[in-house]
Amino acid sequence: MVDRQWHIDSIISQWGVPSYLKVSGFLHLGKQERVSRLKKFTTSHSWSFEDKRLAIFKPYYNLTMIQLKHTGRLVVGAIIALTSIASVTADCTREGLLASAATYIAAQTSGSLTSLSLSTTNFTYQENNKVTDIKKGVLSTPLKIDLNRSSADTVACASYTLLISSTGSKPYVLATQIRHPGNDSSTIAMIDTIAATTGSLFFNAAKTLGYEQKEDWGTLAPANQSSRALLKAVGDAYLDMWTNTTAADTIPWGTDCERVEGSSLTKPCGASLPHGGSTTLNSMRRYVIDETVGSVDVLCAFNSLGDYPDSHQIRLEAGKVKLEKNLVGKENVV
Repeated sequence: MVDRQWHIDSIISQWGVPSYLKVSGFLHLGKQERVSRLKKFTTSHSWSFEDKRLAIFKPYYNLTMIQLKHTGRLVVGAIIALTSIASVTADCTREGLLASAATYIAAQTSGSLTSLSLSTTNFTYQENNKVTDIKKGVLSTPLKIDLNRSSADTVACASYTLLISSTGSKPYVLATQIRHPGNDSSTIAMIDTIAATTGSLFFNAAKTLGYEQKEDWGTLAPANQSSRALLKAVGDAYLDMWTNTTAADTIPWGTDCERVEGSSLTKPCGASLPHGGSTTLNSMRRYVIDETVGSVDVLCAFNSLGDYPDSHQIRLEAGKVKLEKNLVGKENVV
């Protein structure tokens, strides 16, 4: 249940308050008429209300019970179809997540934040595992983007975007997770970036670009998609290899998979693996999982070998690891 304050402009006088709105008639109105009547539903008073997500009554109608309180008197307002107030009862969609990711790509290209719909009450920008002033981060530096690739996690209401800039004045490879509040993909609560540039471990943006351009991260046929649980388990097992002697043996390696760590290629990717040796777990794990493309991306602190900001993305095809991509950030990337 969510408590909020709304300043309401007018009241739908024809229905009166207190009363139940005529739900059946309201739902059958056109969108513009619904919007028009909702705008009339106000006077210049402060109302407090509680909303409860009920269910999707019929396609395209998210229903919310509105309880209005005015001058200490409870007025059970009615059930209103909030198709034009999506932020209250919105479903987090793949299309919405990828559209928001596109605004991030535009912002990084221009070095301007104007394309981003950032939360005005609870926004965080994190760069290489540290909360940072967004105006001082790499996002405020315009980059020539040579490649971008995004995936979407509708369960976590988050997206993952890889950006490669190899031909600009300063090369970068960026791994970014974007998170949204309350299933509202139109508002950004967090931009979380691992940024690598010259001096980062195994860094060579041109070589990384060459590998990426040959890879297939397209949508998988349903029969070849892996479950969310399996994708997360493989991501965790990969990061556990440095502290767990048997973790590598639990990963379903594909016979033709490849592993790219920074710009260092290993093929097949199941070769030359660690089997423990460190007592410090890789921590701060943040996940974006997209079953449709077989992807799990994990941003973390790679503590088993040092204090490295890190991104690992893995693609599974038909339950087997096909691709593994690693990016290690560094301080002072701008």
